[in-house]
Order: sequence, then C-alpha cells, then structure tokens
Amino acid sequence: MTNAPGSATPGSATPGGPGSAPSGLAGSGSGALRSRRPLGLRTASYGTFLGFLGVVALFSALRPDAFLSAINLRNILEQVAILAILTATMTIVMVAGDFDLSVGTLASLAGVVSATLLLGGVPVFGAVL
Repeated sequence: MTNAPGSATPGSATPGGPGSAPSGLAGSGSGALRSRRPLGLRTASYGTFLGFLGVVALFSALRPDAFLSAINLRNILEQVAILAILTATMTIVMVAGDFDLSVGTLASLAGVVSATLLLGGVPVFGAVL
C-alpha cells in the first residue's frame, strides 16, 4: 500500500502535527532567543512601578528627614488600609464575573455616616455597626 503524495503514514511526524516541535521553542529553528520584547513594551509594562519609584525618590530627596521616617510610613499604611480592603474585595467580585462600580460610593457613604455618628457622641462600636 502506497501513500498519496503529501500524506503521512500513521505515527509519522508532520509539520504542525502531534510529533513535531511547537514553533517558538528552542531548537525548532524559529530563532526563539530573538523574540525579546522591545524597550517600549517593557516600559509600558512597568511604567506604573517606575513612576512610583520616581515619586518616592523625588520626595525622599526633597524631605529626607520626614518622608521615609517610621511615623510617616505608618501614617501612609493606615491611610491605605481601607483602599487595600476595597481592592481585594473588588478583585474577588471581578474574578467572579461581576462588575460593580457602586463599591466606592458605598464606602464613602459608610465613612461619612460613621464620622457623623462619632461626632454626635455615639460610641465607636455603635458608629461602626
């Protein structure tokens, strides 16, 4: 039995078939080592982090006695705590496939109501609930 031109026998490797190496892997002849991303794409991927480092360096240079002090770092962590909690919960909501923008509004409303109750003399436990 002979095979038609261009057909393969069962179990033989055909280009792109089950026995061939995937393209882009080392040794496949595709030049996988040349597939590095250009500098512009790497900068776009890390731009926010680089901007953050730039802001930290700037304020550290302008106020070296106050910016990186333990008191200021503690204050920053306290201020960011509510944002971190909201971010973690919104990540869970978005992974579940829902998209709800009212979370920020409700967090702001809860803060205003709690502050109003605390200023009115309500104990902390009652204002937080």
